[in-house]
Amino acid sequence: MRPTTLALAWTAPLNRNGQPLPHGLGWFVQTYNGEPIVWQFGVSDSGSSSMILTAPFRGLTLILLANSSGLARPFSLAAGDLTVSPFARLFLSIFVR
Repeated sequence: MRPTTLALAWTAPLNRNGQPLPHGLGWFVQTYNGEPIVWQFGVSDSGSSSMILTAPFRGLTLILLANSSGLARPFSLAAGDLTVSPFARLFLSIFVR
């Protein structure tokens, strides 16, 4: 994928009031310590969950898979704030400071 296409996918569009939405094209997008963080999560009814987050300026990606819903269900990730996850907060506090 071309860098310009990836940058467009990872840029949050604006709503009608000019406020940024919490997602790009299929990815949540937010800033942490001044850096873009691009992420997504999933949870199934069968009890598995996943989370992927990347810090593109640092070339770092975290991928978590679980045989339980514990990566996602206890947190309100759908609201678009990755920092509600203790797993993501730990990663970010170590690698994106």
